[in-house]
Amino acid sequence: SEVNTMEPRYYLVKNQSRNAFVYCCPPKSPQKLRMVYSTAKGSVMAEAKALGFSVAKAGEISEPSEFNSQYLNELGAPSPSTSYGGSYGANRFGGPTRSSGASPAASR
Repeated sequence: SEVNTMEPRYYLVKNQSRNAFVYCCPPKSPQKLRMVYSTAKGSVMAEAKALGFSVAKAGEISEPSEFNSQYLNELGAPSPSTSYGGSYGANRFGGPTRSSGASPAASR
């Protein structure tokens, strides 16, 4: 899959013992989404840890083009070509979701 260029996203990159969390927030993304994703980042990292994905390194980028092999090497994470055959996001969160107890009508 590809890096989303219009909305913020969290990406979890995993290869053996080297794990990284990357928050990408494109400048053209809607302001409300930028605020939600920025606020939820710590909670998403904590949930990933609770699910067994221990994050060794975390980073933030604003341009999807920054999410490349060089950047991942700087984070100490595997390059996409070695971990996913050139494809990012095999282990990624698309973003925050509603809690299981809330209905869409109840949250408006």
